[in-house]
Amino acid sequence: MSEHPDPIEDLLRAAPAPRPPRNLGDTLRAGIVLTPRPAVTVQPEEPIWKRWWPVLLPGAVTVALAAVVAVQELELRDLRAASVMPVADGAPAPSAGGAGPAATTPTAGARVDELDELEMLRAKVRQLTAALEGGEALKAENARLEAAIAAQKASQPPELQELAQMRDRQWRIQCVNNLKLLGLAVRLYASDNQDNSPSELIQLPRYFGDDFKVLVCPADESRPVAKDAVSLTAANCSYEFLAPGPGKFEIDPQRLRVMLRCPIHGDVGLCDGSVQMIYANQGDRLVQREGKLYLEQPAKAPSTPTTPP
Repeated sequence: MSEHPDPIEDLLRAAPAPRPPRNLGDTLRAGIVLTPRPAVTVQPEEPIWKRWWPVLLPGAVTVALAAVVAVQELELRDLRAASVMPVADGAPAPSAGGAGPAATTPTAGARVDELDELEMLRAKVRQLTAALEGGEALKAENARLEAAIAAQKASQPPELQELAQMRDRQWRIQCVNNLKLLGLAVRLYASDNQDNSPSELIQLPRYFGDDFKVLVCPADESRPVAKDAVSLTAANCSYEFLAPGPGKFEIDPQRLRVMLRCPIHGDVGLCDGSVQMIYANQGDRLVQREGKLYLEQPAKAPSTPTTPP
């Protein structure tokens, strides 16, 4: 700052301050034009799954398939183990994961049912095997008894052997007559029941005059003759009934179906009412087709042409 100030500066400082006119503020306010601001709309934020579903969906499908494959693999492993080693009675079945009882898994009931069915099938196989062994043993016993009877007959005097042969022929003729009467009774039953065969021979007494001896082969000494229709059971019948109902009575001249058979003599009664005597060397004439037994006609020997002299 200089020691001699400028006189103009002093004059300006000494000048009075200007006064604004009256109503200057109202005039300025009246001249201001306010422009409204445009409204701003806020868009809601899009959910994250809508933005990421192209990536999440294949991953979720892959995880689900992996879980299904894992569960099926566990079930197959349990079934293989059950088929190899049966579960002991009263022991809990193993679970799918190998820990805890099977009741805690969703498929425990199904696996228990499968194990029960498997055990039932095994018991059935054992039963059939025992029955087959019993049949083989019975067949061997019958062969032994037949051999013993034949040896006993051979050791008898010729007169007794001739009498035994006559008795056997008489019994066989009576057995053939029984088969004829039973075949006629079955056909009469079928005519009264819309061509349906009976289910058992014990339903036929009224068709053969209540003569219960018809149901027993004369050579069958192990079966008693029934006293009346009330006491008649399957134990009073010697013959095998191979064409039981329900089902239409079958008469086919081209296919001779066996309806009755004597297990002692081997004679058969056919559905057409005839009876055929089957000897020991003619067993191959009986042929089984579709669970039914048929009698094959013997093949005719070709005729040899004769040459003129």
